[in-house]
Order: sequence, then C-alpha cells, then structure tokens
Amino acid sequence: MSTSAPSPTPEHQNLSRPSAGTRAKSFIIQALPVGLGDAEKGAVQDTALAAPVARRERAVWKFDLLATFGEFVGTFLFLYMSFTSAQSAVYSSKQDLNDPTSGTKDNQTILFIVRFTFVRTQQSADVYAQKSLSFGMSLLVCCWVFFRITGAAFNPAVSFSLWLIGGVSTRRFAMIVPAQLLGGICAAGLAKVLTLGAFGVETTLSPGVSNAQGLFIEMFTTALLTFTVLMTAAEKSKSIGLSLFIGHLGSVGWTGAGINPARSLGPSVANASFPTNAWIYYIGQGLGSLLATGIYVIFKHFDYKEIVAGMDSGDHLDSSDISAGPMVKAFTRGRAGTLRSMDHKSETSV
Repeated sequence: MSTSAPSPTPEHQNLSRPSAGTRAKSFIIQALPVGLGDAEKGAVQDTALAAPVARRERAVWKFDLLATFGEFVGTFLFLYMSFTSAQSAVYSSKQDLNDPTSGTKDNQTILFIVRFTFVRTQQSADVYAQKSLSFGMSLLVCCWVFFRITGAAFNPAVSFSLWLIGGVSTRRFAMIVPAQLLGGICAAGLAKVLTLGAFGVETTLSPGVSNAQGLFIEMFTTALLTFTVLMTAAEKSKSIGLSLFIGHLGSVGWTGAGINPARSLGPSVANASFPTNAWIYYIGQGLGSLLATGIYVIFKHFDYKEIVAGMDSGDHLDSSDISAGPMVKAFTRGRAGTLRSMDHKSETSV
C-alpha cells in the first residue's frame, strides 16, 4: 500500500517561498537579453533594484521640502497676524486720551480680559490682554490649517523637542528651523512696514526683572507650550493655542513673552536692535524645550495611559472601580451594619 507524502504545512510553504528581492532578481534575469556577461547582468540587476530606493528617497526629499515651505508660510502667517495685532495695541495705548482722533481705533476694547479702575493700569492690562489674545488665537487658527500639512510647529524650540523624541528626522529638523526663523524675520519686517509708530513688539525685560528671572520665566512658559505640542502631535490633544495664550498672560508683563526663538529674533532683526541680554530668551526657550521633552519621555516610558485608563473609558464596563474608595467603603460598612441590625430585630420579634 503506497502512501503519498503529506503536503507541506503553511509554515513549510512560507519557509521555502523565495523573498521578494529574490523573485525580483529572477524576473530581471529572465528579462535580460541573451549574451550578456555576468558582470553586465549584475550591473543591470543593481540598477533595476536601486530604482525603487531612489524613488523613495526622492519622495522623502519632496516631503521634507514641502514641510519646510509649509513651516515658513505657517510661521510667517502666525507671527505676522500676531505682530500687527500687538503693534495695534501698543500704538493705541500711546495715543493722547484728550485727543480721540490720534492713534488707531481702540480695538483692544473688543474683548475685555482684565479691567481696573485707573486709566493707566487699565491701558496696560488691555495691551497685555490683546497681545496674549493675538498670539494665542493666531496660533490656534494656523495650527488648524497646517496641522495636517506640516505638523504645525512654527517654533524652533518645539521642533527641537520633536527631533529629540524622533518625531522629525535630522534632515527635516535642519531644514525647518531656518525656515521658521526666516518666517519670523519676514513677518516682523512686513508688520513694521505696514503699521504706524515705533515697532514695539520686541521681547525685552521689564524694569526690575533680572536676567535669571527672565530666563526661568521663558523656560517654564516655553515648557508649557512645548509639552502641549508634544501631546497634540503624539496624543491628539487640542489645546495648543490656549497654552500659548496662558503662557503670554503669565510672561508678557515680565519678559515680553518670547516663548519662541522665531518670535524673539524677528523683531530684533526688523529693528536692527539686539539687546545684550537677548541670550536669555534663546537659552531659556531651549531649556524649556528640554524640560518638556524630559517630562514627556518619563510619562511615555512608564505608560501613563494606564493611570487613568478606566476614567478615560467611554464604556461603563471599563470604567474605574470605585469600590475601594474610602467613602464607598464607609457607606458599605454602614449599610451592612444597618442590615444586620434589622435582621437581629426581626429575629427577636419572632
């Protein structure tokens, strides 16, 4: 009685199946004209197999160039709208209160954030409020537009953080940072040309603020924005514009609210004015980027999503178990004691 050999299992079939590269080489060899030597065949094979790699490399370069162009345009639009609005607030605050025809229309009264009794304090509060709103809302809109195109960094400190976590390649990082800085310079230059009065949107320390204080203010506000962007890019949060708004409210009265090397550099170039303490902005912003990146890496390393996995779940079956809560335990013990007392009374009455 003859027995046929068992058919190979799928695992055996997969092991014996030639790889895609081997199949491609076989196809190329079959398509070669007869009479070619081994060296010529090898050269043709290498050229044919290198074509897809070259196409992929060209595609990567194309996307890097598009990202660079997009970051330039996005940074320019974001900072141009911010600079013009901030300059409007600065120019309006300097008008003579007894001459309502001087200056621009008091457009900082469109939105009221903080109001005080005295006029001088009220003017300062309005200027700070409009500056904060202009940067926060401008960034919010530009991020909505460019997020699916470039990732909407618009900030060398943010790009540095994204590079540190592997969010962007080294080549793209080296391309987009100059584009962002150039976008800030162009935005400041155009805003200066198109607005009235002395261009007063530079980042400078307020009187009495030391270099160390300014550096740490810039570090923490930049860290807030950078960490928000990391959560936006990797964790799909949606609060980047609000974080910049809050950062400006917390620092505009002390440092002018840099938070962005492109924002700090642009007006300095436009005014051809570089303060001796300008270094605190760039170093502080770089330290803020490192701080935010370190916090983000720690959270990711220890899988932070498991901390509130139940609380963040939309399924009631996956919701957090509250039976271990102190108040629930106390309520459970009290209810159990009441039931035991009722049972004892019923047994006594019987």
